[in-house]
Amino acid sequence: MGRPISYKPEQLLGDVTELFWRKGYFATSVADLVKTTGLNPGSIYNAYGNKVGLLEASLEFYGDRSIKRARKSMGQSPNIEKAVSGFFQRLIDSMVEDPDAKGCFLVNTWLELASHNVSIKSRIQSIFDGIEREFREALVRAQTRGGLKQEANPQVLAKYLMMSIWGLRVMGRMNPERAQLEAVANQSMAALRAVVVKHDFDLAL
Repeated sequence: MGRPISYKPEQLLGDVTELFWRKGYFATSVADLVKTTGLNPGSIYNAYGNKVGLLEASLEFYGDRSIKRARKSMGQSPNIEKAVSGFFQRLIDSMVEDPDAKGCFLVNTWLELASHNVSIKSRIQSIFDGIEREFREALVRAQTRGGLKQEANPQVLAKYLMMSIWGLRVMGRMNPERAQLEAVANQSMAALRAVVVKHDFDLAL
């Protein structure tokens, strides 16, 4: 039986995102999509245009959640070192606890499709930029209140942290061993600690 017309798009996109994430775009068949969504091919195409359109909607769904998680993480603590460290720790926990070692949906899709599809590449880049912006703005706030040295460059530091995150994501797909992931994260945190002012005041972000 097909999924009722009253299906919730958010749940459907969550299910489809998981499917694309687990199998990859090219390995996901229309039959897989029909089975996962409960919709017939015509309904899928009417709602999303085609398979690429459904992938784009899934990327938007995943990307929006990723940006919101980054924003929340950067607001978890008024201490920038603790906020970034907490983000890394939650990231590592999610990779270690994933039995399928799927890595990152954004990174996986970028590696699979970015060289073939300009629209997909642009969409993923926009999400990357959104996550980086959350880090940069948190670093600027920390610097403004005296928690980050004035010689620090929030823009460059945010890019460095992003590179570390995506590197961890790739590592997590190949070999999600906690000790190795934490060692890399700690090395990345060292760059942040070098410019953190240790008397970061307990002020709200």
